[in-house]
Order: sequence, then C-alpha cells, then structure tokens
Amino acid sequence: MNLYDFCEHKYLQGNRENFNGIAAKPANIAGMINCFYSVFCTFFTDRKAFPDAEKLLMMPVSTGGMFNKENMVDLIALVFDVVTERNHNPELWGKHEEITTEITHTFNVLFHGKMAEVYSDGIGAIDKMNNNYQEAKSILEEELKPPFQNLY
Repeated sequence: MNLYDFCEHKYLQGNRENFNGIAAKPANIAGMINCFYSVFCTFFTDRKAFPDAEKLLMMPVSTGGMFNKENMVDLIALVFDVVTERNHNPELWGKHEEITTEITHTFNVLFHGKMAEVYSDGIGAIDKMNNNYQEAKSILEEELKPPFQNLY
C-alpha cells in the first residue's frame, strides 16, 4: 500500500472528515499529506535525497501491521493518522500556522520527547517504538498527552 492509499484509508475511518473539516476528496487528502511532508522536511538540513511530493504519495508504507522507524513514509503516515484522529477542531486546517504548529509539535514529540517544546531529553517517542504499527501509534498518543494532567 502506498502512502496516499494508507492516509485515505485512515482518513475515511470514523468521523475524521467532520472533525477535521476537510472533505475526503483525493486532492484534499494529497494536500494534507503534503502539509505533513513539508513540516517533516523542516527537521532536516540536507533534503536533496527527499522525493518530490508527488512521488512521496506513491511510496510504500510498511504492510501487515508493521512499522519501520527508519522509513520516512511510515513516520509521515503515523503522524498523519494520529493528528487527523485526535483533531476535533474543523477550523484548524483553515489556519496554516495552527495546523503547521500541531504537526510540528507531533513530530517534535516523536523525535525529541513529550517535553520537546521546552527541552529535549534525548528520548523521543520513536526511541521507544519497535516494528508494530499499533504499538508505535499507542506510544506516540501516550507521549502526546499533557505531561501534568494528573496534578489537578
């Protein structure tokens, strides 16, 4: 399965279309993926080897419930899945800075840990992941929970 098909499949699950405020049309989903890819690229200084956005859509994700943290397509697919599932603000996608901030925060937690906006403890969610997609998703979702939620 390629990245586009994976993201479309995930986006059609549940009520994501209403929660995200974007119709599940091919051009819309491709545009959403491109937004995730643009943010992903900002984490790297040398982007020469990165494919263009159109080629990225056709690149394969790991199949059979597997997850490869060395595969950028799997990383983008995971963050797409988590962000579009967690978002219940249909206006978020209408404000470029806000959706970019949400995606950036999710990648920061993935790469640098739950307190990434303040400091990096060197242990991102990715360092806790193995090769199971559902496990990787659960780890990222857990890391995204507010760090001090049990204080109140």
